[in-house]
Amino acid sequence: MTHMPAYKFQISVPGPLEQVYEHVTGFTDGGLANLKSLEGKHGELVEQEGETYVFKGASEDDPTWRCEYEHPRRRVMRAHESKWADRIDLFESSDDSTLWTVEWQPKATGIQAYTQWLGYHIRGKTHLYAEVILPVITHFRDRTTTRHRTMSRRNRRRRQ
Repeated sequence: MTHMPAYKFQISVPGPLEQVYEHVTGFTDGGLANLKSLEGKHGELVEQEGETYVFKGASEDDPTWRCEYEHPRRRVMRAHESKWADRIDLFESSDDSTLWTVEWQPKATGIQAYTQWLGYHIRGKTHLYAEVILPVITHFRDRTTTRHRTMSRRNRRRRQ
Protein backbone atom coordinates (compact mmCIF):
# COMPACT_ATOMS: atom_id res chain seq x y z
CA MET A 1 0.00 0.00 0.00
CA THR A 2 1.60 3.29 -1.17
CA HIS A 3 0.60 6.46 0.67
CA MET A 4 0.87 9.93 -0.74
CA PRO A 5 3.46 12.33 0.53
CA ALA A 6 2.00 15.33 2.33
CA TYR A 7 1.32 18.59 0.50
CA LYS A 8 2.84 21.48 2.40
CA PHE A 9 2.97 25.28 2.36
CA GLN A 10 5.11 27.34 4.71
CA ILE A 11 4.70 31.10 4.77
CA SER A 12 5.62 34.06 6.95
CA VAL A 13 2.51 35.99 7.98
CA PRO A 14 3.04 39.66 9.04
CA GLY A 15 1.25 39.35 12.37
CA PRO A 16 1.71 38.21 15.98
CA LEU A 17 1.48 34.47 16.73
CA GLU A 18 -1.77 34.48 18.71
CA GLN A 19 -3.59 36.77 16.25
CA VAL A 20 -2.57 34.65 13.25
CA TYR A 21 -3.54 31.42 15.05
CA GLU A 22 -6.93 32.79 16.06
CA HIS A 23 -7.63 34.21 12.58
CA VAL A 24 -6.75 30.94 10.81
CA THR A 25 -8.40 28.53 13.25
CA GLY A 26 -11.23 30.58 14.77
CA PHE A 27 -10.09 29.20 18.14
CA THR A 28 -9.36 31.72 20.90
CA ASP A 29 -7.67 31.28 24.24
CA GLY A 30 -8.89 32.41 27.63
CA GLY A 31 -12.08 30.59 28.45
CA LEU A 32 -14.78 29.19 26.24
CA ALA A 33 -14.02 28.73 22.57
CA ASN A 34 -15.89 30.96 20.14
CA LEU A 35 -18.28 28.23 18.97
CA LYS A 36 -19.98 30.49 16.41
CA SER A 37 -16.63 31.15 14.74
CA LEU A 38 -15.65 27.47 14.82
CA GLU A 39 -19.01 26.35 13.43
CA GLY A 40 -18.69 28.96 10.68
CA LYS A 41 -15.41 27.36 9.61
CA HIS A 42 -16.23 23.66 10.11
CA GLY A 43 -19.99 23.05 10.39
CA GLU A 44 -22.24 22.03 13.29
CA LEU A 45 -20.57 21.06 16.58
CA VAL A 46 -21.66 17.50 17.46
CA GLU A 47 -19.18 16.60 20.19
CA GLN A 48 -16.59 18.25 22.39
CA GLU A 49 -14.13 16.90 24.92
CA GLY A 50 -11.40 19.20 26.27
CA GLU A 51 -9.68 20.89 23.33
CA THR A 52 -11.04 18.33 20.81
CA TYR A 53 -14.13 19.29 18.81
CA VAL A 54 -16.09 17.22 16.28
CA PHE A 55 -18.00 19.08 13.55
CA LYS A 56 -20.49 17.77 11.00
CA GLY A 57 -19.91 19.40 7.63
CA ALA A 58 -22.52 21.82 6.28
CA SER A 59 -23.32 19.73 3.19
CA GLU A 60 -23.37 16.01 2.43
CA ASP A 61 -20.10 16.38 0.53
CA ASP A 62 -18.34 17.86 3.57
CA PRO A 63 -16.71 15.41 5.96
CA THR A 64 -17.07 15.24 9.71
CA TRP A 65 -13.99 16.96 11.12
CA ARG A 66 -12.29 16.00 14.36
CA CYS A 67 -10.31 19.12 15.33
CA GLU A 68 -7.69 19.23 18.06
CA TYR A 69 -6.49 22.66 19.17
CA GLU A 70 -3.25 23.47 20.99
CA HIS A 71 -3.51 27.26 21.29
CA PRO A 72 -1.48 29.02 19.81
CA ARG A 73 0.86 26.41 18.31
CA ARG A 74 -1.10 23.76 16.44
CA ARG A 75 -4.41 22.61 14.98
CA VAL A 76 -5.00 19.10 13.67
CA MET A 77 -8.08 18.43 11.53
CA ARG A 78 -8.87 14.79 10.76
CA ALA A 79 -11.54 14.00 8.18
CA HIS A 80 -13.57 11.20 9.79
CA GLU A 81 -14.61 8.30 7.51
CA SER A 82 -13.73 10.31 4.43
CA LYS A 83 -11.22 10.32 1.61
CA TRP A 84 -10.56 14.00 2.29
CA ALA A 85 -7.00 14.79 3.35
CA ASP A 86 -6.25 15.50 6.99
CA ARG A 87 -4.84 18.96 7.69
CA ILE A 88 -2.27 20.11 10.21
CA ASP A 89 -1.53 23.79 10.89
CA LEU A 90 1.62 24.72 12.82
CA PHE A 91 2.44 28.23 14.06
CA GLU A 92 5.79 29.60 15.28
CA SER A 93 6.86 33.12 16.31
CA SER A 94 9.47 34.58 13.98
CA ASP A 95 10.64 38.12 14.81
CA ASP A 96 7.59 40.37 14.23
CA SER A 97 5.73 37.78 12.15
CA THR A 98 4.43 34.21 12.40
CA LEU A 99 5.74 31.23 10.48
CA TRP A 100 2.65 29.25 9.43
CA THR A 101 2.97 25.73 8.06
CA VAL A 102 -0.06 24.05 6.48
CA GLU A 103 0.22 20.36 5.69
CA TRP A 104 -2.39 18.19 3.99
CA GLN A 105 -2.03 14.43 4.42
CA PRO A 106 -3.93 12.64 1.64
CA LYS A 107 -5.49 9.25 2.39
CA ALA A 108 -5.52 7.90 -1.15
CA THR A 109 -3.47 4.82 -2.05
CA GLY A 110 -2.31 3.12 -5.25
CA ILE A 111 -3.17 4.66 -8.62
CA GLN A 112 -5.59 7.11 -6.97
CA ALA A 113 -2.68 8.47 -4.94
CA TYR A 114 -0.69 9.21 -8.10
CA THR A 115 -3.73 10.75 -9.81
CA GLN A 116 -4.19 13.09 -6.82
CA TRP A 117 -0.48 13.91 -6.76
CA LEU A 118 -0.55 14.84 -10.45
CA GLY A 119 -3.73 16.92 -10.00
CA TYR A 120 -2.19 18.73 -7.05
CA HIS A 121 0.88 19.72 -9.07
CA ILE A 122 -1.13 20.73 -12.15
CA ARG A 123 -3.89 22.81 -10.54
CA GLY A 124 -4.31 22.01 -6.84
CA LYS A 125 -1.28 23.87 -5.50
CA THR A 126 -2.39 27.18 -7.02
CA HIS A 127 -5.99 26.66 -5.87
CA LEU A 128 -4.98 25.84 -2.28
CA TYR A 129 -2.67 28.85 -2.14
CA ALA A 130 -5.42 31.17 -3.46
CA GLU A 131 -8.17 29.74 -1.20
CA VAL A 132 -6.28 29.06 2.04
CA ILE A 133 -3.02 31.01 2.25
CA LEU A 134 -3.60 34.24 0.32
CA PRO A 135 -6.67 35.43 2.29
CA VAL A 136 -4.69 35.19 5.54
CA ILE A 137 -1.66 37.00 4.10
CA THR A 138 -3.94 39.71 2.67
CA HIS A 139 -5.81 40.13 5.97
CA PHE A 140 -2.62 40.77 7.94
CA ARG A 141 -0.83 42.74 5.22
CA ASP A 142 -3.83 45.08 4.89
CA ARG A 143 -3.96 45.56 8.68
CA THR A 144 -0.23 46.31 8.81
CA THR A 145 -0.45 48.74 5.88
CA THR A 146 -3.49 50.52 7.36
CA ARG A 147 -1.83 50.80 10.79
CA HIS A 148 1.35 52.14 9.17
CA ARG A 149 -0.63 54.74 7.17
CA THR A 150 -2.54 55.83 10.29
CA MET A 151 0.66 56.21 12.30
CA SER A 152 2.27 58.17 9.44
CA ARG A 153 -0.71 60.56 9.29
CA ARG A 154 -0.60 61.09 13.06
CA ASN A 155 3.13 61.78 12.98
CA ARG A 156 2.73 64.20 10.07
CA ARG A 157 0.05 66.14 11.98
CA ARG A 158 2.26 66.34 15.08
CA ARG A 159 5.17 67.75 13.09
CA GLN A 160 3.06 70.54 11.57
